[in-house]
Amino acid sequence: RVDVRGAFVAASGASAPTAASVDASAPPRETTPWRWSSSSSSPRWMSAGVSRERTAMTTKLWNARLAAAKAAGVDSNAATETSNQAALVSKPPVATSVRYRFTSDDALLEAYRSPWNAVRIGRVLEDLDSLAGNIAFQHCDDGVVETRPQLLVTASVDRVRLHRALRLDEDLTLTGAVSWVGRSSMVIRMEAWPADHPDAPREYIDDDGDGGGDRTGGEKTRTTAFAPGPSLSADFTFVARDPVTNKSAAVNPLVPDCARTRALFDATAARVDAKKRRMRATRDAIAAGKHADAGLSDEKRAA
Repeated sequence: RVDVRGAFVAASGASAPTAASVDASAPPRETTPWRWSSSSSSPRWMSAGVSRERTAMTTKLWNARLAAAKAAGVDSNAATETSNQAALVSKPPVATSVRYRFTSDDALLEAYRSPWNAVRIGRVLEDLDSLAGNIAFQHCDDGVVETRPQLLVTASVDRVRLHRALRLDEDLTLTGAVSWVGRSSMVIRMEAWPADHPDAPREYIDDDGDGGGDRTGGEKTRTTAFAPGPSLSADFTFVARDPVTNKSAAVNPLVPDCARTRALFDATAARVDAKKRRMRATRDAIAAGKHADAGLSDEKRAA
């Protein structure tokens, strides 16, 4: 089915995360991405006037999310403004991927090339956040048009690891899936891979929705061996809130469907618990005046 709040066609697998992806190889079109409006008297989607300087990938992700919502009638159904999600829907992790055709699209290549002939990491991080947002919306969707979609906010980006330099002489694939879900928050593991890497996502959908087939679309662009694992990884934490009451909203539970996703779920849960304990200890220390910053004024502490 077409996910109303996501941007991709997805299907659930039995033993491993399924994959849905989009192939982005053209510069951004002169279309305006949109944002969610929580006002009950306003249209579902309102123009945000997003700058043209958004990356090609971020623009495509925004447009894909908008197109899916409009195709399902979400922007014209007033019932969605007043209906909360009736029941939580357990979901498996669904891998979603996007592809950069650096080897065949000169315009895309130049958009991501830095003055030092390297990949602009800042633009890749922007795209990672946009893709993680689509994945979060996809996971929170209950498949009911009458349900009011949750307001999802990026709370933090942790464990950003650049394991190897990203290269401009080979195609790049970004992929991600929900790795852990709490009551009203979720963690999405995002990764960047060389497109020809044997462990990179194999499935993708063309811009016209008819894609699939060979992930490279032609000959491989590299002849040397690949190091194991992704080139870049990061954990994006999203929190869900009701757009009308602004209270925390429950998130659909995550059901790991294989040993790998179960291990990732457990490891992420352990890190989340450890982070909560550290934050709690810091708050207690500040309250007791024992923290290193406890004696500073608010201005000096902020500085």
